[in-house]
Amino acid sequence: MAGWTPPAEDAVWTPPAGDAVDATPAAPQQTTMGAAQAGASGLNAGVADLAGLPVDTARNILELGKAGAGVAWHEATGRPIPEALQPQEDRSADVGSSEWFKKQQRKYQGEGAVDVAEDTPLNRYVHAGAEVVPSAMVGNSTPSGGLSPLRAALMAAATSE
Repeated sequence: MAGWTPPAEDAVWTPPAGDAVDATPAAPQQTTMGAAQAGASGLNAGVADLAGLPVDTARNILELGKAGAGVAWHEATGRPIPEALQPQEDRSADVGSSEWFKKQQRKYQGEGAVDVAEDTPLNRYVHAGAEVVPSAMVGNSTPSGGLSPLRAALMAAATSE
């Protein structure tokens, strides 16, 4: 290379013009298997949400009571709300909660059991759509007034004996 001189010892190296360094990683590519995994993990997450509903409801009622007591404490005394009356953010320690069920699935079946493996916009939509399917299956009734598919199947099985 004609005209090239080595940089000084204290010089900072910069790439030559035309050799731009791209610091952003390549976006994951959408695959059929990724969409299938997103759907399956969404269904698993939806089942965990349903299974944990009683514990989640009880915890929400408890947290609302703590919040009310904390506000009353702060208004009455003017002091900061005590730690015992602060809301609990992590629900994965509550045995039987939806987050606990998801934590167990991640532990024994891997991260992909309830989380999207290939993080693409389509996979996130597929996961979210599949996550509501279990709740829709056990709903009270259809918009036309009939029973939900799961409830109808359970009723038919119960009356056929």
